[in-house]
Amino acid sequence: MTYEEKVEELYQSYLRSFDTSLVNIQREVTKLLSNYTTLTPTDAISIQTEIDRIYEDEYTPVINDTVNSFNTAWLLLLTLPSLKGTKIDKRVLNKVRKNAVTQFQSQATLIKSKLNAAIYNASIVGSRIANIIVTSNDIIKSNIGNPKATIIDTFYKSTATIVTYISGKADIKKWKYVGPSDDKTRSWCSNHLGNEYTKSELMSEWQSSWSGKSGSDPFLDRGGYNCRHHLEPK
Repeated sequence: MTYEEKVEELYQSYLRSFDTSLVNIQREVTKLLSNYTTLTPTDAISIQTEIDRIYEDEYTPVINDTVNSFNTAWLLLLTLPSLKGTKIDKRVLNKVRKNAVTQFQSQATLIKSKLNAAIYNASIVGSRIANIIVTSNDIIKSNIGNPKATIIDTFYKSTATIVTYISGKADIKKWKYVGPSDDKTRSWCSNHLGNEYTKSELMSEWQSSWSGKSGSDPFLDRGGYNCRHHLEPK
């Protein structure tokens, strides 16, 4: 299995973990609301504490496990022949991990606030419990994609941050643009996948414009928003 295949395998494992977590959250919220025959605003406020607990039980462990395992991807980098003997400062790793955890926690806070607001508003107008459950499930379902986008952003961007750090420490002659190729891949990325570049060639090439571009740093910005690609040192 190649380096990029191993990285893609890690990414897919993160998606599966978050999918399972959100299904469990949906189940637990449904179970919680089913305990009520009617729902008052006071009930809705107390339910917020329970929803916090559900997220703490089902979502927080997945965040921690995912971010901690990012280290596996970064260590894979150091197995590449071109990086033999290269070390990564622990302070850099800790900073990147901290930023990733913050992003995931912000996403969880956003979903919880939407959920709590919907339940409270439903209690004010006297909605039936069955309808409140449907609304809650819809909110959780509609926000399933957001953690996935956060995974893409945190995992691949954190890996890119480590690559950028390494680029300043190791004497790398060439960089290969690597990552998945599927129907989600931008034309820009497709055109560069598998190609090798010197650092000066990359800096020049990334001054171009394309749809989805988020910046001109080939190491950090790569193909743009939610990009799943990065540069592999050769």
